[in-house]
Amino acid sequence: MDIKNKETRFKQIEKEICNAIEKATSLTEINEYEQQEVSIIRDFLNGIDAIEYKTRLNCLCSEPQRVILLTVEELEYALDYLNVSVEEQQNLFEHEFAHFNEAKANGLLARFCLTFYKTKDGRLKMIPGTQMSVATSNALSEEERRIGLKSAITAPRVLSETDKQFLQFQL
Repeated sequence: MDIKNKETRFKQIEKEICNAIEKATSLTEINEYEQQEVSIIRDFLNGIDAIEYKTRLNCLCSEPQRVILLTVEELEYALDYLNVSVEEQQNLFEHEFAHFNEAKANGLLARFCLTFYKTKDGRLKMIPGTQMSVATSNALSEEERRIGLKSAITAPRVLSETDKQFLQFQL
């Protein structure tokens, strides 16, 4: 990406962040949405096909205020823009890069996301994450997608609580 396009993309990210912050909802709403996502991903790991998976994801409503970032460079830019400390960035990178890199290595589409919410006392908080899509690659079999997704979920050295929720399934 040339410098002009990069600058344009970074400006777009700034606008998306400002919009997401302005429209941020409560953690309760975020959790409700994410529990539905977890259930659909868990069902995919248990055997629903990729078409059903995608259909069910598309039926979810009230998606949280998220900023989608396609590259490591975009994620770094967004975190710097948000004044996230170097220590927090390092912890986030270690965990999310593991998901991201493993998903890509397994032929899945991966992208970073920052989800914003407001606490009961009005403070702004952010939840970093990695979205992995199994429905975009026709080159992989259903089983390869399941294996790739499970591998990407379990890639970090320390699993988050959400990672553990994804894995509550029987094969």
